[in-house]
Amino acid sequence: MSLFATPQRRFITLTLLFILFAALLVTGGAVSRADSDGSGQTIFLPFMQTGPTGSIAVDDPDTLIIGMPEGASSMWMEMILSQNFGGQVQDTIPQLDIYRVYFPQGVPNLDVQAQMQAMLNARFIEPDLLVELFETRPNDPRYSDQWAHEKIDSPRAWDTTQGSRSIVVAIVDTGVDLRHPDLQDNLTPRDTWYDYGEDDDDPSDTYGHGTHVAGIVGAIGNNDEGVAGAGWRTSIMPVKVFPDGKGSTSMYTVAKGVTHAVDHNADIINLSLGGSSDSDAMRDAINYAYDHDVLVVAAAGNDDSESPSYPAANEHVLAVAATDNQDQKASFSNYGDWVDISSPGVSILSTTPTYHVKMNDNGLKQDYDYMSGTSMASPLTAGVAALVKAVHPDWKPDQIAQRLQDASDDIDGKNPDYVGKLGAGRVNAGNAVAGSNAPTPTPTSQPTATPTATSTSQPTATPTATPTSQPTATPTATAQPTATPTATPTATPTSQPTATPTSQPTATPQPTATPTATPQPTATPPNLLPNPSFEEGGGFFGGGPAGWNSSGGGTAWTHDEASDGSSSLVIGPCMFGDCGYWESDQIPLDITHEFQLSGDVMMTPGMEPGLAFEQWDEDGDFLGEMTLPITQTFSSAIWQTLDELKVGAETDFEFDPETIAVSLRLYVEEGASGSIWFDDFYLGDLDLHP
Repeated sequence: MSLFATPQRRFITLTLLFILFAALLVTGGAVSRADSDGSGQTIFLPFMQTGPTGSIAVDDPDTLIIGMPEGASSMWMEMILSQNFGGQVQDTIPQLDIYRVYFPQGVPNLDVQAQMQAMLNARFIEPDLLVELFETRPNDPRYSDQWAHEKIDSPRAWDTTQGSRSIVVAIVDTGVDLRHPDLQDNLTPRDTWYDYGEDDDDPSDTYGHGTHVAGIVGAIGNNDEGVAGAGWRTSIMPVKVFPDGKGSTSMYTVAKGVTHAVDHNADIINLSLGGSSDSDAMRDAINYAYDHDVLVVAAAGNDDSESPSYPAANEHVLAVAATDNQDQKASFSNYGDWVDISSPGVSILSTTPTYHVKMNDNGLKQDYDYMSGTSMASPLTAGVAALVKAVHPDWKPDQIAQRLQDASDDIDGKNPDYVGKLGAGRVNAGNAVAGSNAPTPTPTSQPTATPTATSTSQPTATPTATPTSQPTATPTATAQPTATPTATPTATPTSQPTATPTSQPTATPQPTATPTATPQPTATPPNLLPNPSFEEGGGFFGGGPAGWNSSGGGTAWTHDEASDGSSSLVIGPCMFGDCGYWESDQIPLDITHEFQLSGDVMMTPGMEPGLAFEQWDEDGDFLGEMTLPITQTFSSAIWQTLDELKVGAETDFEFDPETIAVSLRLYVEEGASGSIWFDDFYLGDLDLHP
């Protein structure tokens, strides 16, 4: 538990969607109109006729406020809004049964709003009226895309301070684009920079992660350029601790970077990296920073796990979890009583290198792009800490951390499964800067002495730290991302336990010539599919369960909508464009064997799942896709088990003779306005006898 910890898990799954056109006919509703996305795919956008708002000043022209009767089902409401009007619930005031609903294609006109009100039995529907305060907002052209600043009340903080050049935040990361127009004038002097990944004085970012982190902290504001950081005038110190183009490094190297930052007069250090193993070297470096009055802020990690991530969970570190734009725990974010505070970390727009780097190969755009992860939540918090430090330059790390916690917004009500596990609340910059009295920090029972003669138990190998971001651009399904598991101690595999051979007892000598054999139970072949119930996280860069990749839009990894276990894969809703698909990692197999495939599926009416094997030869070349049939009909949105299907040798579905490995692809075969869930898939080699 870290020094700044305060006294649950919830992932909002996609609502079961139903087509309610019959109800619309009863109320006189119009039928859907079809729009084309230019690629020949018809997209149904029901009731998207927009109407004028007259002279009414609205905060968001694509948003309506809807008051529902007391006790009305929010799931039922979201289902009707999404399926029939294209609306998306953004926020709610549960005490008042009031919802804020966003319409991506524009607010429906007044006639359609009347139909909507009748269907919902709503008490009222009204525009999201504008109320103005005189707060500071920058003129950066993409500021409007930075939703997190409005969420954490940055404009109110900026009325007091936009940061100070005398306050330095060290970005201990993959480096920084030293010539980015939104960063270069906020960089510290060159003699403070260093690259410990390559052991030289050029910390240029060759990966992409560190530049994004730096922009969140201190992209120059009000310069008619790109975006604004949390502290427009905050100084940024680039300290590179990752080798060129690599997404992993050692804790030791990170510890060197932290020590360097302290020695070069950093006030705050951001660590958007981590692993599951603690490190004595890292703890010593953190204690060194703490003893020199430097605040260390670190990302909690992206494994959707309660297990501590280090260095975030260390004493004297402000551990930051990630939230979305509804103040709910981001699906990927770690949580636990070791977390100190939360901050926005989903779809965060920031600076990216202006030249080609490693992450561009996975879809990251140059100059500016969105990324998600606790890697984004941490620097946003560090940037707010820099604002507090600018107003109170004499404050110690404990005082700054305590102010951030005391000033945070309570989000427990929106996270009932994570009460006490997302820290003190979601950071609020306006509140943090507004306070004037120095807070009394929570005392620590952990001594801050730097090394002891006897170190704690530690793996022989140097733990590996991995950046904790989750890029919004998902790699193509056929790509095999390189995992960096070296921060995690080697675990004994548990997926295929060795069965105790109880089926063959020791025979007692029998007088008869032919003894009666004890029946042998039929053994179930092991499951060849990776992580078939989708229980495990995909690592710090993972947007889904380990062993599975998604491609295209409309894919998600849910955590409480499953037939067996706690997780499932979902595709949809598909009404606004092509649906993507999920694909497993490659599975080596012997095509001379026979295999059995099964799984659980749930879908909304009108949808049809698709299954296919992608086939690969020994050179890694793609041989083609083998589509598999689904014989039964799904009539309702409940979990059902697919009929078992035999594939392979001497079946109707034989693999290409050059195949040595396959990937299972899960996709939408038919349907354009619903969702399909997949869970508990099984692929067994029937010729394999354990």
